[in-house]
Order: sequence, then structure tokens, then C-alpha cells
Amino acid sequence: MIDLARKIATLGFVFAVYFFILRKKPYYGIKLYPLYWYRTAKAEGWKRILRVLLLSIPIIILLYFLLPIINNFAESLVGGVPSVEPGRNPIATMVGISPYLLLFVSIFVPIIEEWLCRYVLLEEFRAKWGVKWAVFLSASVFALLHLTNRGFALHSTLVPFIAGLIYAGMYLKWGLKAAVFAHSGNNAFRTLLWMLGFE
Repeated sequence: MIDLARKIATLGFVFAVYFFILRKKPYYGIKLYPLYWYRTAKAEGWKRILRVLLLSIPIIILLYFLLPIINNFAESLVGGVPSVEPGRNPIATMVGISPYLLLFVSIFVPIIEEWLCRYVLLEEFRAKWGVKWAVFLSASVFALLHLTNRGFALHSTLVPFIAGLIYAGMYLKWGLKAAVFAHSGNNAFRTLLWMLGFE
């Protein structure tokens, strides 16, 4: 029943974003095309892109140490209840099906999530309520989207909320590519560690 409610809520959210934002402002979709990114990289220069990529590495390292601390804190608030039901970790499930899903988790998912939460929603919220509320609300939506993962408890949203605040800061400072690099690197690093048995 809970999984069904999550699917219905996700479909409702996707419909609302499409109906109220993307249908009226189709220019948001431009940044989903690889040709756009190639032209942007060429115009900005590969050295600048590489600099932004290198700037994301300290953020990935910070997230590696910070997010488990936040997760432990969230679990302590609810008496040690796990954030994810044992055996239902979405990354573990996907990689268990196919190691090629590492690419999906590391590249496709971060691009879509950052495009939606930072580029579309943060910009929409910023236009209506200013930067502070935009950062808070976009991070909140990002966190709540993770509840669509099977087995996630409500207190598990604290981890993606904090990560969302960091990605929003990177987006505001260096643009969408920086948020994508950090998010992608974080997902890839954690998934690789899990696959190698270090997590």
C-alpha cells in the first residue's frame, strides 16, 4: 500500500511540474540535450569545465564523511530505526540486477535530479520567493523525491536534504554543471565502494 502511495505521489508531482512549469516554459528542456552541453563546453572552454570538475572533488569528499554522520543523527532521533529497510537499498538492488546500472545511478539520475531540482524548481522558486526560500524548497523537494525509493523511511530524507542544500550552493556559485559533477561523483563513489564491499 505504501509503495502504491509513493508511485501515485510521484506521478502527481511529475504531472504538476509538467503541467504548471514545463508546458508553459519549454526552454527548460534545452539543457537536457547533449548537444547543448557540447556547445556550452566549447564556448566556455574545456579548461573552465575542468576547473569546475576539480572544484567538485572536495565537495564529494565532504559528502562522503558528512552524510553518514547526518544519517546516524537522523536514526538516533527515531530510536535507532534504520533509514532504509534492510535489503531494500535502491543502489544495492539496481547494481544487483546489473553492474551497468552504475552508469545509470552515476550519470543519468544526477543529471535529471539536478536539472529538475536546481535548474527548474530552484529558478521557479527564486523568481517567486527569493534565493533563500528557493534553496530550502528545492532541497526539500529533492529530499522528498527520495521517498520514492522502496524501503526509505521519512527520517532518511534528512541526508538528501543536506546534500540538496550543498548542490544548490554549487549551482548558484558555478552553474548546473557543478551541481551535476558533485552529485554524479558522490553517487559513483558511493556505488563503487558498495560494489567493492567497503560500505
